[in-house]
Amino acid sequence: MTKHLQLVSAGLGERYIRSPRTGVYPPLNLACLAAWLRRSDPESEIELLDGEITGHEELCRRAGADVVGISCNVMTYRSALDIAHAAAEKGSRVVLGGPYPSAFAKRILQKRPFVDAVVVGDGEEGLAAYVEGRPYQFVPNLCYRSANEIIENPQHDIALDELPFPDYANLPLDFYFQRFVGRYAAFKPFEKSLAIYSRKGCIWRDRSHGGCVFCMIPHAGVRYKSPERLWAEIMYFRNKVGVSHFWEISDTFTENSRWLDDFVAARPHGLDVSFNVYGRTSNISLQMARQLKELNVYEVFLGIESGDDSLLTLANKGTTVAQSLRAVEHLAACGIKVVASFVLGLPGETARSLQKTTVHARELLGFGNIVETSCSIMLPIPGSRAFSMLCSRPELRGKYDGDLFDLEEMKRDWITRFTQTTPDELDCALRETMTLFPLNDSFSQPATESAPMC
Repeated sequence: MTKHLQLVSAGLGERYIRSPRTGVYPPLNLACLAAWLRRSDPESEIELLDGEITGHEELCRRAGADVVGISCNVMTYRSALDIAHAAAEKGSRVVLGGPYPSAFAKRILQKRPFVDAVVVGDGEEGLAAYVEGRPYQFVPNLCYRSANEIIENPQHDIALDELPFPDYANLPLDFYFQRFVGRYAAFKPFEKSLAIYSRKGCIWRDRSHGGCVFCMIPHAGVRYKSPERLWAEIMYFRNKVGVSHFWEISDTFTENSRWLDDFVAARPHGLDVSFNVYGRTSNISLQMARQLKELNVYEVFLGIESGDDSLLTLANKGTTVAQSLRAVEHLAACGIKVVASFVLGLPGETARSLQKTTVHARELLGFGNIVETSCSIMLPIPGSRAFSMLCSRPELRGKYDGDLFDLEEMKRDWITRFTQTTPDELDCALRETMTLFPLNDSFSQPATESAPMC
């Protein structure tokens, strides 16, 4: 019997403002799951639903396949619950996955009876085994109820070269391409762009025993696709749908210079594609910048975060203000554009440190290659060290034991206890920083959706 499967990417609730990238890129995570599921069972009917282009009420109405898998993060979890409840009422088996469910799998199953199971970490193998009907105890990465307890099976990480190329199934790629051009035509000279990734994990997180205070990457270690495998994926989408630009979404593309050497060396002759990547300021030497230029990197997203070295130390960022200046200078020398990320409200933030960050932002602007900023007020994301710090306060004991939170209240609790500033001061500094950068005037990227990078 042919199974009908729906994979859903939950959208932001009404209280959150959308970022410039909303609805511009089809969800890569769903496409990766769809490709693995189709390879496991070619007869299955797989439908992808993207909450960034489909309204919430419509998602709730349409959700109702044999199995409904919903991916969400901390800001889309409330929407995911609505979709899950609607699907369960129609008789669907509902599985959650993604960053937030991976961090809080047991809590979710304790409190949400309409959710059948949670897949933690890599979803491909676990979801395929679940759909196949394998007994739960033999499904890797699955968290599920058994009698009066909740069991979390051992995790198995997939070798990334074993993954098939992403399958966007029914999603309208031309629609996304048109939205990309509509948003970025004046700033990015590309007509078709898709997301890819070369690795999972963060070297700095492993090296520093936890990484940045705001990081909630749930897994240790770093896994890579081989350069040949990644180029094959790039060639596939270049030849199939004419993609000429790729957003490389790995946490930090610049951390492993040896892998990057091999990737540049393996580039197919005559292939004309470009990239946007995430970089770490401590990695960006002039040699690295030249290598990125050779690779045809158009833009690098840099986690600047603050203009105060003491705050960067308290946040366990592992970078300095001087490194940020050098990184932007080196990239400017190679003609590479920069998106600068700032996180306001780091541990120990003061009015003086906020002023230092604004001054630092103006210094960076002087190099002439910063085109956009991602500026946010610190949110202690569940799963991060910051969230653990918040929960350790005696007066908050029990407040954050659930699975659904008021994120603005959580942010205020953090500001009150771990900074020496106020929400109003932070909002003022955020607006001032945002208006420094030219692209923000066109898009007004909000603090609520911006995510700090490691």
